[in-house]
Amino acid sequence: MSLPDVVIIGGGVIGCAAGYELACAGMKVTVVERDGIASHASGYSYGGLYPTWGAGIPGPVLEPAKQALDLHIELYPRLKAETGIDFELRQVESIALAADEAGLPALQKDCDWQISQGFDAETLSSRDVYGMEPSLAPGLAGGLLQRTHYELDSYKFTSALARGIEKHGGNIVRADVMALAGSRDCVTGVKTRTGSVMSGGAVVMATGPWAGSTPEAAPARESSALPLPSLPVKAVKGEILRMRLPGMDFHHRCGMYGRNVGRKPDGLVWIGTTEVVDNFDEQTTAEGRDFIFSGALKYAPKLADAELVQQTACLRPVAVDGLPIVGPLGSVEGLFAAVAAGKKGVLLSLVMAKWTSALVLGKRDAWPLPPELSTARFGL
Repeated sequence: MSLPDVVIIGGGVIGCAAGYELACAGMKVTVVERDGIASHASGYSYGGLYPTWGAGIPGPVLEPAKQALDLHIELYPRLKAETGIDFELRQVESIALAADEAGLPALQKDCDWQISQGFDAETLSSRDVYGMEPSLAPGLAGGLLQRTHYELDSYKFTSALARGIEKHGGNIVRADVMALAGSRDCVTGVKTRTGSVMSGGAVVMATGPWAGSTPEAAPARESSALPLPSLPVKAVKGEILRMRLPGMDFHHRCGMYGRNVGRKPDGLVWIGTTEVVDNFDEQTTAEGRDFIFSGALKYAPKLADAELVQQTACLRPVAVDGLPIVGPLGSVEGLFAAVAAGKKGVLLSLVMAKWTSALVLGKRDAWPLPPELSTARFGL
């Protein structure tokens, strides 16, 4: 069987990961991005690879998250050498904090299930916590130390994947996809706003939060064009603060009250985040800044001395049930989706790429897609 060309709509981390996987498999890949590689959530993510928490963990996302972390660790030296881009993958330690004694049982429960799954975790006494992060607010009862955590620079990672696609003969094209080319039975590519057609025997929708919206329907009125399907995905806005704070405080990523504080390799301290269902507004807000900062100050008062360097905002794609959406779309041959990883997009990108590649190549048994994450659950 000759490998078909594939067009991937979306130059975020999911689209670039899928493109890289398919290009490495020998396919001629074209990634079509409206704005620029990693220009949205993939470029502003905290870059956390945390398989121990998030939507579907514990649950149907747990095993994929563990697989994904292994894939990241395996890929890092190869992709770095191949592209010359160091996206700074590193192991980190996270501490989930307990404000008082009442919060300790929940941390112990989390610790127990994590250890049962092979994660490196342990509960900490109050003395342990202050020994690791002495500038935290007084009175904390303890914490949960999680060592099976990694971080990377999400912008550099996505850029490395894009360069990897080009190294394997693929193309990155800047254009605005408005419709699918082909018939109601089979796609043959995509149509752009300018009317040009990019051919491909398969099309992958990796359009992030925009998967839940459909462009104006004018191009789809043509007999050879189909509208892009609208998927059950919403845009959830997240904001992050980047602070300059001298010293080594928050060398461990600390979290409580829904806010997390951690120091990055360049020395800046990142604080996040918000979760607001949004109407595609990517502007930062004073409300977001105040929400993040006030919550973090409750357990990290030293941040009052920090200087705000940058505030960022992005839109995360979240399915109505909170889980990723991967798989074929309807009865249209050659059309696939890989979207809605939410806060776990950077972590899950590589395993979602494996599933997508297996489906496009007709080798789904190579990387079986969990049914709980399939497009079929929505009847798509």
